[in-house]
Amino acid sequence: MTGRRLSLYAVLFYGILFFYFLWPLLFLKATFLHGDYFNQFYPWTYHYAHALRAGFIPYWTDQMGCGFPLAAEGQVGPFYGIHLASYSFLPFYAAYTWNVPLHFLIGAAGFYATLRKTGLSRDAAGFGATLFSFSSLFGGCFYTTGTLRVLSWMPWCLWGIEHLADSDERSKRVWMAILAVFFSQMWTAGFPQMAVYAFGYFLLYVLLKRNLRPHGKAFWGVWLLGVVLALPAILATVELAQVSSRQGQGEDFALWGSVSPASLAGLFFPHWGNFLKSSYYLGVLPLFLSSPALFFKKSRPEKIFGILALVSFLLALGKYNPLYFYFVKVSGLTAFRNPLKFTFFFIFSLAVLSAHGFDRVLEMDRNSVPFKRWTQALFWTVVALVASPFILSFLYWLSGDALNHAAHRWIEGWFLHKSHPARSLSAYQAMGEEWLLGLKRLLDFRNPWNIYFSVLAAASFFVIRFSAGRKRLFKGFCLAVVVLDLAVFGRFLGIGFIGNVRSGHPEAHPDALVNRLVEFQKEKDGYFVEWTGEGRARNEILEPSSQMLFGLRHAGAYSPLLIKRYDELAHDLGFLDASLGRAELSLATWKSERAILNLIGVRWIVSTERLGLEDLWLVWEGRGRFIYENLDARPLVYGVYRVKNIPEKSARLAYLKSPAFQPDREVVLEEKMETPPLQPTFSGRADVQMLRNTPESVEVLIDAQSESFVIFRNAAYPGWKVTVDGQGQKLFPADHAFCGVFAGKGRHRVHFFYDHRHLDMALWVAAGAWIFLVVYLWKSKQK
Repeated sequence: MTGRRLSLYAVLFYGILFFYFLWPLLFLKATFLHGDYFNQFYPWTYHYAHALRAGFIPYWTDQMGCGFPLAAEGQVGPFYGIHLASYSFLPFYAAYTWNVPLHFLIGAAGFYATLRKTGLSRDAAGFGATLFSFSSLFGGCFYTTGTLRVLSWMPWCLWGIEHLADSDERSKRVWMAILAVFFSQMWTAGFPQMAVYAFGYFLLYVLLKRNLRPHGKAFWGVWLLGVVLALPAILATVELAQVSSRQGQGEDFALWGSVSPASLAGLFFPHWGNFLKSSYYLGVLPLFLSSPALFFKKSRPEKIFGILALVSFLLALGKYNPLYFYFVKVSGLTAFRNPLKFTFFFIFSLAVLSAHGFDRVLEMDRNSVPFKRWTQALFWTVVALVASPFILSFLYWLSGDALNHAAHRWIEGWFLHKSHPARSLSAYQAMGEEWLLGLKRLLDFRNPWNIYFSVLAAASFFVIRFSAGRKRLFKGFCLAVVVLDLAVFGRFLGIGFIGNVRSGHPEAHPDALVNRLVEFQKEKDGYFVEWTGEGRARNEILEPSSQMLFGLRHAGAYSPLLIKRYDELAHDLGFLDASLGRAELSLATWKSERAILNLIGVRWIVSTERLGLEDLWLVWEGRGRFIYENLDARPLVYGVYRVKNIPEKSARLAYLKSPAFQPDREVVLEEKMETPPLQPTFSGRADVQMLRNTPESVEVLIDAQSESFVIFRNAAYPGWKVTVDGQGQKLFPADHAFCGVFAGKGRHRVHFFYDHRHLDMALWVAAGAWIFLVVYLWKSKQK
């Protein structure tokens, strides 16, 4: 076959699935809008894009959670080169939507280039690129499109590392510069945790590859240069992470999302993996093709990626791996949760091995002893796969009653040891019964998915057994089986595509309720929240942070890096989620913690029913919704004359959430002061006149009849500063989660502002590094 005809298979493997899944995005017929995409990524990016068009980066926004450092939320990717370019010049919907297929292509091209660099054929490289894009590794998007963007640069990094290993002294620095660019893109693309894990993967790769060991110092230098190029993104995210709800978490947090060893069954039966909450899938035939190295003499790359696959899977086991558990316990590194993320690197390694297996099968001698041993092992694997639903279904039938009894006892014990259960014991037991019923359906040999994947396994064995060594026949069969396998997986079982892709522009046509909220918030300061009924499923019109599409301010927020102090103060009210779940709505809690509602400035409550809370004024009704105005909501800036010192956090939060707390008359400070300058008995209120109000700068004129303390109802966060009459003053954490300053008696100009000069400086340092690299590469090319 000619080189052109060989490359045709790469085009067919990739092109069929690419257009099958992504044509709605290519033609802007749909985009990623469901679940977290609607509640986080779409509105965040929309807000970010409009800020870029206005000429600034949104370091701080006042539209979620009483203020939030949006540019520090790594998943936004505010300093990512492709984002800066596309959202500055393209229409938002096109930039957001095309972002996905673009990174599919970037990742696939890098994977193809890497495999070709390591000596594989064009067909094998195209086959591997297809697995990279449409297995659960990439096309499954079973985490977020942020991981998709980060991982799209991973094969390019390996490609650069391979070139670094082969370079002479003259070209070594050029490849170091190119690698630094790739590393910086991983840092800024939208999921920093994956970039950290990828660094560990690359480091192990360098240590295992003999010709790379002499370049170890260069590798560290490249990574450091990549950090400099991405410095503003890293600095901002690290700053947020230090004060986020991730800090101070225990071992359970770090081990949440550990992959059960039983989930290995998901490699053959992906619906089993979904049931076990550990979805990772390569394809049955590709999985078979990743295994010949176990029976034939291994090449060096196969040994390396075999070790990388094993290490990645052992890390993914989390709490089921004693070494991982011990490391977390001893090191205290608990901020990174969900070891499931390591399965990305496990599947990545298997995809490389599968591409090597593809080339092996093309040249195999079907009469050789290793081939017979390999196909014999595959035959018994297929037999086991076909038989497993029958055997497991029979075992479940034998032990069903005992299993149900054991599950009830385990749930009771777990419930008794849980300090703050979110649901009742009967609710958890009902969930356990539903899980067991789902397990029964899953294992049933009549389950259509069990039948389908059993037939697929048999077909995969047939392709290898009867077409190995027959190049054209094998490629044709392989193309048909793999495309069918991944098309069915992505359409029905791959979490990335199922339900996430939807048509429509949610920001284009706001309804009457949204328009009324917009008008209300223009007239008066304050946040809104939604009440959808006690003990009911969420039925919100605008979940946090989807309201950002309309410029609305919501007291709620949804982010894995939620500011910890604000979360601790308001979490019980049910509209905050640090990606660990929201508290259930409870009218009793809203009544007992009414002072918190007032304190955080909840002025508008959108309710599905008439609320029996005091001092609420019904201002709008329609579409089965009621909008109430909270007459006691605190303004953005106000002054009080009383101070109460409570240094201990639990006691402070208990007082703030009690009926005794009066947010309109007092402030609670944690810093112990011997002689507070305020008069505890003074009952008057300071007059405040707003002079300037932007997300990053608020200036007021206060006229106080006595020594006063000014409270700025903005989440306390590093970078916020204050001046009084032009002089810098100490900013205090007020009422646990907000900002405040002593202003004294009389008339004073108080200015709160977000000082992001350290981030601006990091941006200039990164820009200088980029200019240096561009000039250096241009001069190197000239030479």
